[in-house]
Amino acid sequence: MIAAHSKTNKIDIVNLIATVLFAASYVLVPVVLYTYRLSSFPRVIIAVVPLLTFILFLLRFNHSVHSQDELGRRVHLEATVLTVGVLVFLTVLKYSLELAFPDWSSVKDIPTQIGWFPFAYLVLLPIIRRRYS
Repeated sequence: MIAAHSKTNKIDIVNLIATVLFAASYVLVPVVLYTYRLSSFPRVIIAVVPLLTFILFLLRFNHSVHSQDELGRRVHLEATVLTVGVLVFLTVLKYSLELAFPDWSSVKDIPTQIGWFPFAYLVLLPIIRRRYS
């Protein structure tokens, strides 16, 4: 029992590190791109960093889900569905509050939604875990 618990804690810590790396890159890369005037190629390389850290987050997320039992997978699935629902609601709410916005296309909000996914997921996951315990 102790070995399984320490394995779960190790997975949670690695997932937290992947999430923090993504959060840091998601926040800092726009600041760096805005602050420093770089040529095109370094700007593209720097702009790819949040994508790479998000891929790392998704890989760790996938590993975490596959290492769970059926109840754990159900909790992760419910947290994912609720996270997507919350992000869609917030996007619609944003558009409803900015009625004069000329383009209501949600395509340009996809990077914003992807950026908030780990944060909303990490907030909802303990709530859903508590519900099933």
